[in-house]
Amino acid sequence: MLKSLSSPCCKKVASGVHMTGSADKRPPEETASDGENKTLNFKVDLEFKKEFKGFAGSQGITMTELLKEGFELSKKKRLK
Repeated sequence: MLKSLSSPCCKKVASGVHMTGSADKRPPEETASDGENKTLNFKVDLEFKKEFKGFAGSQGITMTELLKEGFELSKKKRLK
């Protein structure tokens, strides 16, 4: 059991303790193992989110797959 929540890696949430990070101060790209997914956070407006999620679902793919596909297409277009 944790005695203190003052550590920078933990915060108290309604359901108990939520780990927000590790004490390892290296950048995440240096600590992630191969094949391990990492969270990518950014904000979009509600309508874009609905359209993006709906389109991914209608195509039978995940939002992550749609994002990766769109990123690859954008790189090809911009790096001509």
